[in-house]
This record gives sequence, C-alpha cells and structure tokens, in this order.
Amino acid sequence: MTQRLFAIISFCFICIHIHAQERKKIVRNYNEHDNGRNFIAKKFTWKEVFYVIGNDEIRDGEYALLSPTGKTSISGYYSLGKKDSVWKYFNNKGILICQQWYRNGEKVKLWEFYDAQENLSWSYDFDSSFAPLKQPENTMHGFYYSYQDDQGNWTKEKPDKLPILLSTKFKWFVFLLSNLTYPDDAVEKNEQGKTTVSIMVDEQGQAINYEVETSSGYPSLDEESLRLVKLYNPEFTPAENNGKRVKFKFVQDVNFKLEYQ
Repeated sequence: MTQRLFAIISFCFICIHIHAQERKKIVRNYNEHDNGRNFIAKKFTWKEVFYVIGNDEIRDGEYALLSPTGKTSISGYYSLGKKDSVWKYFNNKGILICQQWYRNGEKVKLWEFYDAQENLSWSYDFDSSFAPLKQPENTMHGFYYSYQDDQGNWTKEKPDKLPILLSTKFKWFVFLLSNLTYPDDAVEKNEQGKTTVSIMVDEQGQAINYEVETSSGYPSLDEESLRLVKLYNPEFTPAENNGKRVKFKFVQDVNFKLEYQ
C-alpha cells in the first residue's frame, strides 16, 4: 500500500513539474524540420505556431497552421504531447472542413465533416458510436476488406464490423492542394501516373504502417505519395470481428498529372 501511494505521489509530482515548466513559443516554416525541404510549395510559406515545454520539446498548448495568406488552416490544442480539446480544419478560403474532438489523445464527442459550402455533410459520435447523419459513400473507398485474425494471419474478407474512414473526398482534396509537390525531376521528364499506398491500421483506428502497394513506375512519384499519405495520417473507427477489435488494411491512391497551358 505504501509503495503504491509513493508511486502515485511520484507520478503527480512529475506531472506538476512538467506543467510548471515555462512554455516556449515556436514559429517555423511547415516541414522545415524534414531535411530542410519545404514540401508544401516552393513559392509560398506555410507556418506552424505552437508551444513546447521541457528539454524534449513536448508540445503543450495552442497549435495553428497558417496559410501563406495568414489564414488559419488548422487550429487545435496539445496537452503534454497529445491532442486535446477541439481541432478544426479549414480550406484556403477559411471555410470549415471538419472539427474533431480529443481527450488526452483519444477520439471523443461528435466529429463533424462539411462540404465546400460549409454545410454539414455527415458526423460521427464517439461517445455513442452512432452516426447521426448518413455517411457518404465516398468515405468508404479504399478498403482492402482484409483484417488480421487472432493468430496474426491476414484474412481477405470483410470483418463483422466495418471501419469508417473519418474524412471526406473534400478534405483529402483540400489537403492535396496545400501539400502536394510535383517532384522537379518528374516534371522535367514528363513523368505521370498513379501510386497506391497501403496503410495498416491498428485496433484503435490509428495508422501504424505505410507501404507502396502499386508503383507509378517512377520512384520520385512513389516517394512523394508515401510522404503525402503519412502526412495526412488518416484516422478511422476500429474494425471488429467476433466481438474483438482487429487490425485492417486500407489503400489510398495518389494521382500525378501534368497539365500544360
């Protein structure tokens, strides 16, 4: 009992010590930490604004991703490195794309997704596992219908309870507009094509592994596709089979097409 009490007191002391540390504001070009390359666009500068605490630079406090025009693209909040409270996503005109709720990194409350006219398209309530509005068909594209059984083998069929991709084609399109960069060498060589990226998703609905499933035939396009899908970091409701949550696979296509005027 004494040891348990000591462990609880020690944990509380650590949490208090972390929160007592002074927050440091960070403003930087988006993805400048990724080998110094600005993947968003060479002519524009997107900026991240967030706060960190501790020597390990744990994110804690408000977060914002600002577009080249200064408009907020993403707003949210971190608590000791985990997403917390409401996170909102906007297009380049400031229209709300979706809002998502977290509590200490866990998905909670009502998630809402909007169309290009800022009308509510559909929603999902994590507190009741209920979708108040009919989920659009286009949020179900890309599933392998392949899940992992109790022995760790992959079964190529639908699980009893299908997962839900917590996104829309509109959100994916807006993300590509802001983040896709056509590789210079591919432009020079007129390389075009489609890459399919396979995503393994765990029992909590979090993406845990990414692989190129079908190559475009061009390494730089495949590399950019893999980077994009990882950056997008799609989220899902868990898949279930025989009353248990299971891992499953999902695929995302990324198309590259050059258009000359």
